[in-house]
Amino acid sequence: MVDIGLANGVKQVLSNGNFWVLAGWFFFQSAVFFSFAGLWGGPYLNHVYNLDRAGAGQILSMLAVGLIVGGPMQTWLSNRVCKGRKPVLIVSSVVTSGLTGLLVFATADMSPNVLSLICFLMGMFTSASVVIGFSATKELFPVQIADTSIGLINLFPFAGGAVFQPVLGWILQGHEVSENVYSVAGYQSAFIVLLCCGLTALCCAGIMKETMKAGPLGSER
Repeated sequence: MVDIGLANGVKQVLSNGNFWVLAGWFFFQSAVFFSFAGLWGGPYLNHVYNLDRAGAGQILSMLAVGLIVGGPMQTWLSNRVCKGRKPVLIVSSVVTSGLTGLLVFATADMSPNVLSLICFLMGMFTSASVVIGFSATKELFPVQIADTSIGLINLFPFAGGAVFQPVLGWILQGHEVSENVYSVAGYQSAFIVLLCCGLTALCCAGIMKETMKAGPLGSER
């Protein structure tokens, strides 16, 4: 096995256009999860649905349940059903776009059960799908630089959250009805941004290169 070296490995990864398509998918797909689950989901449930901390926490806990269920489920779908990474990432981005669309068009009109289902599906498809994204990234490159590609791509999910959390905050500040309390219209405007993120992630998934290779019997090598 030829030792490529760290510097050459980084250069190979960053010069690969398919890497940047996946990086875009990670950036925008994870922006939805980190912006909602990591910061604005709790205030949204409090300000729009008047839920206390315990009530909001119960609904938001479904994000973790979805994440736990989604990782193994999507791996199984990718390896055994779809026989590929791209179809799973496309489905995940379609679901993400649908969920953010619901948040836009039914911002204040959903029952607690529907909100719980949204959180469950968001955990399952918006966050757990990064497992498949990491597999796709690794498969783009020789095994000698697989770890380098994973390390570099791992920057982009967190970058998405770091960029869009304050963007949503800035939008909400323009709809402040009292100190640190925001209107339904404010959250609707913020969720439009997340819908755009979901649709952009879907575009990235649609143009990505399929990376999973199959053996003679169709099994993963």
